[in-house]
Amino acid sequence: GKNYVRDPATIGLSAHEQIYGPQSHIDELWRERFGLMYNDVFQSGGPNNSQQQKVWITTNDIYGKEVTILVPAKTIDGRWLPLGLNKPTLWVNEKKVNNPVISNFEGYYSMHIQVYGGMYSDYNWVQTVSGISNGKYNIGVDNRGVFNPGFYYSEMQKKDYKSTYQGDANMFFYDEPNFTDFNAELTLFGKKEDKWEIIQSFSWGYSANSETTGLKLIANWFPSLFHRIMTTWTLFRSNNWF
Repeated sequence: GKNYVRDPATIGLSAHEQIYGPQSHIDELWRERFGLMYNDVFQSGGPNNSQQQKVWITTNDIYGKEVTILVPAKTIDGRWLPLGLNKPTLWVNEKKVNNPVISNFEGYYSMHIQVYGGMYSDYNWVQTVSGISNGKYNIGVDNRGVFNPGFYYSEMQKKDYKSTYQGDANMFFYDEPNFTDFNAELTLFGKKEDKWEIIQSFSWGYSANSETTGLKLIANWFPSLFHRIMTTWTLFRSNNWF
């Protein structure tokens, strides 16, 4: 196996490495020096990773643990959410829509997620929702087409929306609901060796009665029965298990 020198002080880093870090991966020595707990989000990452500026940040991962990671430099508001060892890192931009024009495509609150991580060859989502729309309570599966086998996006939609929402990431999610009260359960799927698997479930939402108040995207460790049924069904369908 590979031998590592255990005294980081004896190893010199180039000026480029000090600023940008390793380009392809972060080895044990690099983790030891910076206390890094997760894979570089650029490992086999998006198409522009070799050119884009990278910065070190300290943030809390999905388990609430403080970690230091190397991420793309962002010029707009958002937050980083690492999902754990050998899992992708999310950039999350969640915000109230100012002066909303309510329609089928525009709403009160927007959720924009970019997924960084080349450990999976493909990504998709399942979202189940509940809330008040046009004065009526609604519950159901939220997707962008009936031929997605439960997934939020079809392959064509991923290509169509890529230039708008994906940037240099490996995958994206965008939703801007027009419900006055909205609650969502959202699960990220990843494809590895031609098989889909569940990576992580989340919850988010908002209330837009007198003033729009958002509920941040957080880990959902105990999804509802309805959401579990839909994610399991999608897993079976997408893997052609029946």
